[in-house]
Amino acid sequence: FGCDSSFGASCLNSHSYSPYVVSLSLVERTSDRLWMGWSTPCTSYMCQNTWIVFDLKGTFAVRRMDFINYNCPYGVRKATFSVSNGTQRGPWSNHRSLVDIPCSGTGNLGTYAHFGGTVPRTELSFGDRVLVGKYLKMKMDENHGTSGVGFYRMYLFGYEVEVTFEWEEFSCTYTNENLARGKVAYSNSWYNWELAGEYYGGRGPQNAVDGSTGWGSPNYGWMTA
Repeated sequence: FGCDSSFGASCLNSHSYSPYVVSLSLVERTSDRLWMGWSTPCTSYMCQNTWIVFDLKGTFAVRRMDFINYNCPYGVRKATFSVSNGTQRGPWSNHRSLVDIPCSGTGNLGTYAHFGGTVPRTELSFGDRVLVGKYLKMKMDENHGTSGVGFYRMYLFGYEVEVTFEWEEFSCTYTNENLARGKVAYSNSWYNWELAGEYYGGRGPQNAVDGSTGWGSPNYGWMTA
């Protein structure tokens, strides 16, 4: 819903309650705001099917928002954000919920005076858990206790993510060549033998193929295939 209680297809950008206005500057259409009105299913703080999608025009990591809420009790109290790398219809992932968003008093960025009074201006942050995608969805889960919900402006801050692909060409060739020839093989198997009444022991090559063998040290034997 947008433009009070109209479906998106019938909600023109020029309407004073259109979702389009939330990204405009503070000197443009100063009395306009997003408003999902009386027929919007918000009951006892809980809202259903109230959301807005931002087309980021690229792949961006969103870290924080400058959010100007609606007056109480219509302002957003809880919102869930998610991202899509597909289309503006999703699929949506990496859900982040922000709660206790103020609709009165002074926000951590101060206040904003509009035609109907003064509302808090609040920085909403994801911290280190940035959201990365081409589309950002904001679902308004709760208001401050009435039948409608909305807000004035929301500005997104973050950085563009460069997506690169690395390709490596390779081929496989079958060969009958002994690929182990010239390589040294080691063994950890013990064996003992007797020579002229003396006993010797050590580690030696096992399962040898034809080639030379010898000792690399008293601890292990080696063999060249």
